[in-house]
Amino acid sequence: MPGILTDTPRSERGRTPSLQTLSSSSPPLPTFVIIGAQKSATRWLRSNLGQHPDVFTAPSEVHYFNYHQRVRDLGLDWYRSQFSGWSGEPIVGEATPGYMIWRHNPNAVAKRIKDALPDARLIAILRNPVDRAQSAMLHHIKRGRLPADSRLLDLVRRTPPERDWLCLVTAGWYSAILRPYRWYFGDQLLVMLHDDVNDDPTAAYETAARHIGADTGFVPAGIRDLVFSNRDVETSAHELTRWDRRALFEYFRDDVRKLEGMIGRNLSHWKLQPTPTGRTTLLTKSQLRATNDAAAEWVNGLLAAVDANELDAPTPCTEWTLRELLHHLVERHYKMATRLRPGQVGMSFRPDVETEPVAAYRAAYRTARAALDIPMHADDEKAADEAARTDAWFTAMVVVHQLAHGWDVAKATGQDATIPDELAEDGIRIARRAFSEIDRSPSSIDTERALPEGANATDRFVAFLGRDPEWMPTVAIDGVPRSS
Repeated sequence: MPGILTDTPRSERGRTPSLQTLSSSSPPLPTFVIIGAQKSATRWLRSNLGQHPDVFTAPSEVHYFNYHQRVRDLGLDWYRSQFSGWSGEPIVGEATPGYMIWRHNPNAVAKRIKDALPDARLIAILRNPVDRAQSAMLHHIKRGRLPADSRLLDLVRRTPPERDWLCLVTAGWYSAILRPYRWYFGDQLLVMLHDDVNDDPTAAYETAARHIGADTGFVPAGIRDLVFSNRDVETSAHELTRWDRRALFEYFRDDVRKLEGMIGRNLSHWKLQPTPTGRTTLLTKSQLRATNDAAAEWVNGLLAAVDANELDAPTPCTEWTLRELLHHLVERHYKMATRLRPGQVGMSFRPDVETEPVAAYRAAYRTARAALDIPMHADDEKAADEAARTDAWFTAMVVVHQLAHGWDVAKATGQDATIPDELAEDGIRIARRAFSEIDRSPSSIDTERALPEGANATDRFVAFLGRDPEWMPTVAIDGVPRSS
């Protein structure tokens, strides 16, 4: 079973767990500690190890070493009292995911554990940090700490990770958190993956049991029963799209790379996000907004590479220079905002497109995105459905235009005009559905060109729009077909 920092034999890993020699009336100190990570099956492991006849585990999280005041004021007598149910088992342990929470200062926590339990074996279970953060958010929603309609990417972007009291991001900085534990405990630290528990819970349990010195001949009857405590609050509104996941993973990318070297595991499956299956459209609220965000990020990256002297360059929209194209794209965002939420969207800061085209685009996008976040008031269910449909259609058209004109920008400035495959695929789905809801002339729009078999996603997206390098039909924000 992979996951241990090193595969050296037990005899070469340092001291083995010491057996308890106290009388049955004296609560012991633990011989092992499950330090986390939060929302990564620590409760599952504690419960199953605790069923072993030679193992006793504290029935709940102890939270001793992560609070300096408890260590200082309560001392080891209080800590021992948390194991008062002990009845002579030679192996004793506890599980407190708070020991791997960034704001608790892992350096200090690791030293406190080493000072009190120098011979203890430690176990960490690590979960894909994006999934862990999502599960943590649902946990906080369930306990009323976050609004029910919270969206993980919005929460993460709103607060710098180091200032987030809930540690949605920082609790997933595993390599940084584990560094002091590895320093103090060396091979007394076992690192497992949540994936291992899902793939083969029995093998994962046996690896942990072997590490703490328990006989692997005993396997709990319910070893395959995993507890997912947040299922009752998971809804489509909380679903992570591939674009949510891609944006969120950037907060962990560097740490995951270091973690791979630290534990000797290939974590590419954390980076590669699978394409959802069985989906023909992307018209749910969360999917559309996530794709809209991803399209804006792509366009923003292209614009960041544009020089001021390129703004008068021609574009595939033959009547427009690059500056004029950007002006059109900026105005589309503001029109969307005012049409969707008239009088509700502030535009106090609006950079001039002529002098600050890139800043103008970013400000316009933020305004349109803010409009979508304002709930639409409806007097009845029919009006609410119509409002949701309007939101979806406008968002879909802005997605299509961002992708199309991002392609224009790339072509006009000599950049790579390849739209990321998944984004282009989503663009095709969105365009097909959105264009089906407007009157159009086959000679001016939706005239899909024939393409050779195996054409890439960008070519298929451009072909669907009936576009060639010289001309592209498009749709105005009011739904009236027009040429760009």
